[in-house]
Amino acid sequence: MPDHSSIATVLSKLLPLVSRVSTSIRNLMLLILVSVGALIAVAGLIFDWSAIWLLAVGAILLLPLVVLAWFWWALCDIQQLPETLTDIQTEVRLAKQPKPQSGSILRQLFDMRGLLLGAAEVTGQYFSIAPLINPIVLGLLLLSWVVGWITVVVSVVILLVVFV
Repeated sequence: MPDHSSIATVLSKLLPLVSRVSTSIRNLMLLILVSVGALIAVAGLIFDWSAIWLLAVGAILLLPLVVLAWFWWALCDIQQLPETLTDIQTEVRLAKQPKPQSGSILRQLFDMRGLLLGAAEVTGQYFSIAPLINPIVLGLLLLSWVVGWITVVVSVVILLVVFV
C-alpha cells in the first residue's frame, strides 16, 4: 500500500493540470449557458416560437452542459482529495495515541466514528471520480465538449446574422 507522501506527491503534480482543466470546463459551461440563453431569446422574441418549442430546444441544447457539469464536479472532488487524505491521516494519528481509561469505550467509539466518516468521504469522492476513467463516459464528455463549442459558434453566427 502506498504511503501518504507518495500519494501527496503525485496529487501535487496533477493538481495544477486538474485546476486548469476545471477552469476551462467552467468557462465553457458559462459560454454554453449564455449562448443557449441568447438563442432562446432570439427564437422567442424575433422568430416568435412557442413556449413548448423554446423549452424543448433549450433542454436539448443544455444536455452537454449537464455532462460537463458532472465532469467539472468530479474535478472539484479531485482538487479536494489532498485535504481529505490529510484529515484522515490526522484522525488515524489521533486514534493511535493512548487515551486515559475514563470513558475509554465511548471515546473509542467516537474515534471509530471519525475514521468511518473520513472513509465515507473518501469513498464518496472515489465514486464521483471513478466513472471518469470509463471510456464511454470519456467519449460522452468529448461529444459534449464538441457539441458545446458548436452551440457557442452557431449562436454567435445566428446573433451576427440577426443583428447585423
